[in-house]
Amino acid sequence: MVILFDGPCTLCNKAVQWIDKHDTDNRFLFASLQSDWATTHLPDRFSNTDSVILQTPNEWLSSSDAILEICNGLPNFKWLIGLKAIPRPIREFVYRRIARNRFTIFGKGYCAILSSDKILN
Repeated sequence: MVILFDGPCTLCNKAVQWIDKHDTDNRFLFASLQSDWATTHLPDRFSNTDSVILQTPNEWLSSSDAILEICNGLPNFKWLIGLKAIPRPIREFVYRRIARNRFTIFGKGYCAILSSDKILN
């Protein structure tokens, strides 16, 4: 599965490092939304998004759905999939509030350092 994230976002880069640390089954690869990989593979409906996107074998997920599916793929955090019981509009409201303020709260410009076999360019 491929996680696409906003490259210049400090929160996103820290989240990528956290996911990589907890991805003991090596299920995830990573690409920034600004990468050549994203330009080539990302469906048109996501072309203007700054949201986290997850490519699974069967579908593309974004925002809170992507976050919950990523947690479901991490051995110690599968229980978080239970948050899907919260209606999607409420989950999306919370996600959007954080996303809208992420540069103000967390800053811009931090780059995740991962092994090269986990990053798609």
